[in-house]
Amino acid sequence: MESEAASVEVAVELRAACRASGLVIEGLPAALDRLEEDERAHVAICRAFVEAIGLGTASDAAVREAAPHDRAPSLLVLSYVLTGLAICESVSALRFATVRAHTDLPIPRACLDRFLRDETTHARLGFDLLPLAIMQHSRAVGRERAARDVEDELRATSRHLDLVVGLDAERRGLTLIARDQPSDNPGVVEPMLDALTLYRGMERTIAPRLDRALAPLAVSASRAWIDRWT
Repeated sequence: MESEAASVEVAVELRAACRASGLVIEGLPAALDRLEEDERAHVAICRAFVEAIGLGTASDAAVREAAPHDRAPSLLVLSYVLTGLAICESVSALRFATVRAHTDLPIPRACLDRFLRDETTHARLGFDLLPLAIMQHSRAVGRERAARDVEDELRATSRHLDLVVGLDAERRGLTLIARDQPSDNPGVVEPMLDALTLYRGMERTIAPRLDRALAPLAVSASRAWIDRWT
């Protein structure tokens, strides 16, 4: 539930950053409203599910209002679009798809169907906005500086995901294997399968898609993923 609350914050802060940077395109306000509504709905679904399976009363996950930043508005927009949407929502969609494939009970499957549909939409929004975010930030700071900012963002995000989801498997020498999960599964997979989903997703789909989007800056997300710890 905390991760969904964090996604609400991304929506709130992305809206504020777009406003501060002057990024105005048709349909953007409605898309950001939908993004925030979806993530708030996810928090509510998680809370209801925790209570329904008898794990107690879930406390409300705190969602902060947009806070002041010392980074340029165009960099904030780029960061939220690249990391918050294009990368992290893509990773979330793949993780939900993996969990759903191993979920046997109908109510959890229905929840996962909703999450998967929404996260896929949010990731698509990120990739749709990414060219505009790159253009805006390049105009603000220059192409070379924008490229460095993107490289820094990619490295930081790749390291964070590797530690939080990927078990730091590569550096630890872990062999990730897709094993069968328990039957009558309410929507839980072992961390190793979750990590494998991240590694495969970054290498096979997310990074290559980012490579195409980042071509105007001559930045390689695939290389950033490979070199994340160097």
